[in-house]
Amino acid sequence: MSATVEASGVTKRYGATPVLEGVTVRIEASEKVGLIGANGCGKTTLARILAGLDREYEGVCNRTPGTVVAYVPQYLDAPPATTCLDYMTGDLEPLRFELRRCEEELARLGAGESRAVERALAEYQRARDAYDAAGGDEAGAAAEAALDAVGLPGRAGSAVGVLSGGEQNVLCLAKAVARRPDLLILDEPGNHLDFDGLEWLERYIVGFPGAVIIVSHNRYLLDRTTRATLEIADRGVTRYAGNYSTYRLTKLRTVTAQQADYAADTKKLARLEALVAKFARIAREHADPAWGRRLRARRTQLEQAREAATDRPVLTAGAMDVDLGSGRSRAEIAVELRGYSRAFGERVLFDHAEALIRCGERVAIVGPNGSGKTTLLRDIVERGTWDDPHVRVGPSMHVGYCAQHQDIFRPGATILEEMIRFGVKNASDAMRLLGRYLFTYEDLSARVGTLSGGERNRLQFAVCEIAGASLLVLDEPTNHMHIASREAIEDALETFAGTIILVSHDRYLIDAIASRVLEIVDHSLVSYEGSFTEYRALRRPAQARVHTRGRERSTEREKADRSQLRDLERRVARLEQEKLALERRITESFERGDHRGGRRLANELEQCGRELDAAWESWTGLEES
Repeated sequence: MSATVEASGVTKRYGATPVLEGVTVRIEASEKVGLIGANGCGKTTLARILAGLDREYEGVCNRTPGTVVAYVPQYLDAPPATTCLDYMTGDLEPLRFELRRCEEELARLGAGESRAVERALAEYQRARDAYDAAGGDEAGAAAEAALDAVGLPGRAGSAVGVLSGGEQNVLCLAKAVARRPDLLILDEPGNHLDFDGLEWLERYIVGFPGAVIIVSHNRYLLDRTTRATLEIADRGVTRYAGNYSTYRLTKLRTVTAQQADYAADTKKLARLEALVAKFARIAREHADPAWGRRLRARRTQLEQAREAATDRPVLTAGAMDVDLGSGRSRAEIAVELRGYSRAFGERVLFDHAEALIRCGERVAIVGPNGSGKTTLLRDIVERGTWDDPHVRVGPSMHVGYCAQHQDIFRPGATILEEMIRFGVKNASDAMRLLGRYLFTYEDLSARVGTLSGGERNRLQFAVCEIAGASLLVLDEPTNHMHIASREAIEDALETFAGTIILVSHDRYLIDAIASRVLEIVDHSLVSYEGSFTEYRALRRPAQARVHTRGRERSTEREKADRSQLRDLERRVARLEQEKLALERRITESFERGDHRGGRRLANELEQCGRELDAAWESWTGLEES
């Protein structure tokens, strides 16, 4: 296959510090590739280099001649009053300006055969060709068609400032799609999208005919759309075949094998160290030069063995060490909503909603963007008491809160000042806690307002630990976090015995944690027992019917197809739960040093992954048939 873009020996520095060093990447035509790595490792930097937006680097980055590359940034960058149509066609404005300038120059010179006229005609033709190549006079119609295609029909005249965060993400995608690119580079495209939006995005990427690079921490999105994975670590890039789950399995297999080698090398080093110590004792007690020679030979052997020994394997580098305590409570009721109503002016969010959450339950609250999820969680934290008539929180509950906008902190305060405000005694105690959340001693003096979103979320989990929470109220707790930290949070929540109320767009997190779903429907809360995948199988609108092509199929055939869809949905839900459980068991085997058990479980995980992929393909084929 021909390469759409190929980078070789790319090194990027910020000042004297290299972020990428000697990176080589090749993206084939029509290939779907995930780009992953820790926060700050250089994912966006590499994406912008591949897109041709950053040319300040060492090395070479070539694109196939004629290749159109479109880059979709994390955030829309436009004045709020800009209309969607103007945003979509804004790149044409310099070309229009140049074309008008050339037309005016020709009009000024008039007819003739002079060299000035010839030069002006040549400039006009170049300007006209560039304008036409960019869409030119058809750009407006193409932009409106692209808005229709991404689910924003009739929004051409809307100001970008009135769009939701998810709609702004989709608008950025529409602008890129309108260019009809051969390579589409998406930087965190799932930010702010609800689950319906994410599923639409998955289908769009899979059906996109060109190559796609996806920078994302969304593991479900990567699993559903990619067939290769690029990992940035230690300023370099490593390529893995397969989607995120396949990459994860490869890493698990690698560290499990390293663990066996590390254990064997550790025993060998211990024997050599004991032998060197024995020879050193004998050499001290005997004047025979032969023992000195033997001692030097063994020391040389020991040094060579140390250099050749396998490094201690690390399953997840750069992850937090989250310890939320047991969270146990003897109470029966954690949260009870009784006739709960909430409105902002004429906009009603809840109207006499009812819900009961018992101690020890793990509940995910879901609903469209703007349906009131964040408002409900904030009311539970700020209003909830046992004596409140509408929002009752058990009297023995200690609440830990991760706010979506991280506004529990004072922006102008330092990290140390906030830690002391939440209960830490001094800097030493703060550092013992925060070191496990990837903060350094120097970070204690940093102002909270200067921290990234991921850093503030890590800080919020540290505060939950200080609180000794028995009730965790989590609003998008993994936003802006890289995958390793997300998995560390999942592991901590999995062992937490207290009550969890969770709002998240992270499918992996919800499937790993939630055992019940509360959906916001018509200003009320509807309860569904079971995992999030099981809930989606019941509620997915597209699954309530079977689309037909051409002539209508018989009622019997439709019933059979619906029955088969339901069976496949249940199978997908079971396999995804089994996959999560196997990943956790492999991690536990690694931590125990049971590399044989880890290899056996890795084989089971590989088989489970194959079955899950097959089930998804069958489901997709049946739904679209």
